[in-house]
Amino acid sequence: QLELAVILWQAHSATQPPDRMILIVADEGTINFDFASVPTDELPALALYIEGENNVWSSLSGTLTSQVAATTQTCGLPLPPYAKSGACNIATFDEEGSIVFEPFSFDALNKRLNLAIPRQTLHGLWMAITEVQSVPITGNRMIPALMGPRLMSLAPGLIRGR
Repeated sequence: QLELAVILWQAHSATQPPDRMILIVADEGTINFDFASVPTDELPALALYIEGENNVWSSLSGTLTSQVAATTQTCGLPLPPYAKSGACNIATFDEEGSIVFEPFSFDALNKRLNLAIPRQTLHGLWMAITEVQSVPITGNRMIPALMGPRLMSLAPGLIRGR
């Protein structure tokens, strides 16, 4: 299971969306982004690089070293629905690595992007989930609120005939 999500971004204005953003889902320690080199019983790390609105790249290879240290300062975020118990703390994230990306496109099969992440320490949130619970699937979680009226307009005879 992958335990770490890191989002880095670059923006030219505080009031505009980021120009570039990278989402990394990995484990703490040194991880590999090459699907072929990871044992079949483990999940490989994954990174997405987004530049502008329509330029999305996915990780192909590379490594990232991540070290996390939770502080004693807590945060007030609620736990996710699957968490029976846990804690949220402010933490420091020490990150360093290099990732090779390829575009989400059939037109640029040989195109590559190398992204280096110089060693840096970031502050962020660390949710330590100590116990999980099942999340019941209810009708209101499966069907969006507007789905009912939409279905009634598409098949009025089926619904009203009951």
